[in-house]
Amino acid sequence: RVRAVYQMQLLLVFLVILLLATWWGFRLARGVTNPIKALAEGTAEVARGNLNVVVEKSSNDEIGLLVDSFNEMTRDLSEARSGLEHSQAEIEERRRYMEIVLRNVGAGVSSIDAEGSISTINPSAQRILALPPGMDPVGRKLEEVLPHETDAEVVRELTRELRAGMRESIRRQVQVPRGDEVLTLLITMTLLQDEDGRSLGMVMVLDDYSQLVRAQ
Repeated sequence: RVRAVYQMQLLLVFLVILLLATWWGFRLARGVTNPIKALAEGTAEVARGNLNVVVEKSSNDEIGLLVDSFNEMTRDLSEARSGLEHSQAEIEERRRYMEIVLRNVGAGVSSIDAEGSISTINPSAQRILALPPGMDPVGRKLEEVLPHETDAEVVRELTRELRAGMRESIRRQVQVPRGDEVLTLLITMTLLQDEDGRSLGMVMVLDDYSQLVRAQ
C-alpha cells in the first residue's frame, strides 16, 4: 500500500510537470511563431506596396532584433519613396514650366538626341521649319520631317561642322526659300554633353530675322 501511494504521488507529480512543460513549450512556441507570422504578413504588405506597416515587438531576443530591423527597413523605404515622389514632382513641375516657356517663346527651339531624332520642339520651330500642321515630329529624324530639301541640306552641313572638343557650338545666318519669299534665319546649334563628356545630342535655336532684314 505504501508503494502504491508513492507511485500514485510520483505519477501525479510527473503529470503536473508534464502539463507545465507542455504549457511552457506552447508559450515559447507562440513567442516565436507569432512574431514570425507578423513578419511574414508585414513582408506581404510591403510586397503589395504598403510601406507603413509596423510589426509590434514582443521580446528583446533575436526575434525582437529582427522585428526592429524590419521596422527600420520599412521606415527607410517609406522615407526614400517619399523623397523620390517629391523629386519626381519637382522634375514634373520644372518640365511643365519649360514646356510653357518654350511654347510661348518667339524663337524656335528644338532638341535632338544623340541618334539624330527630335526630342522636343516648340511651336515656333515648327512654324519656322514649315512643318505640316498636326504633325508630331517627336521621335523622328530631323532631316526626315523637314519638307524643304534646302533646310535639310543646311542642317546636315551645320551638323557636320559640330565636333566635340573642337567646335561645340556654331551660329550661322542662312536664307531659305518659303514659297514666293525668302526667310533670313539665324541658326544656332550647340552640342549637349554630360559630366563624363558623352554626347547627349544637340540643341537647335532658330531666330527669324526676315522682317528686320526687309526693314533694313
